[in-house]
Amino acid sequence: MEKITCTVKYVKRQIRQRVRGSGTDDPAYKLSCSFTEFVRRVEPRLTKGLCASFGSEVGTEATAEAFAYAWEHWPRIRAMRRPDGYLWVVARNAARTMKMRPRARCPVPHPRRQPVVEPGLHMAMERLTERQRVAVVLAYGFEWTLSEVAEVLGVSKSTVQNHVERALRHLREDLGVALGFVSVGPGLQAN
Repeated sequence: MEKITCTVKYVKRQIRQRVRGSGTDDPAYKLSCSFTEFVRRVEPRLTKGLCASFGSEVGTEATAEAFAYAWEHWPRIRAMRRPDGYLWVVARNAARTMKMRPRARCPVPHPRRQPVVEPGLHMAMERLTERQRVAVVLAYGFEWTLSEVAEVLGVSKSTVQNHVERALRHLREDLGVALGFVSVGPGLQAN
């Protein structure tokens, strides 16, 4: 979403720069008005179509990219017979490119599962190092595999396992819990 906001801010800034000091007879002013009207007319349909085809995140981002492109090339695109059709192709290609980029997907825990939390867990978690805390929360709280945690943190799987094991040892000591009462998370073995 940050990229979309930046793109929209860029386009608005460009419009202000083109229009600044312009009267209603100024060609730059007329050009920006025609682009604004084009966006009002085309954006809802383009966004809906792209979101339906590629998902809301990619669809919205591709729409913003397409309109940024359209603004940069507006005199040429405006003269086309079907500028909305051309923009659809630009946006679709942007969405396909975005879909092909490898991204680390963050699995979300099932919403119906209500965790049972030890009252002293919050304070015990604060005493862990940041890396240990992040590894434990991702592996146990979000039920990620060690490989997924390693990918997101940019470290090896064995490093994540070391962080998790050390964190669990510290948590057990702080909370006074024996090993037999702690559940084993994804990819971990109890000794």
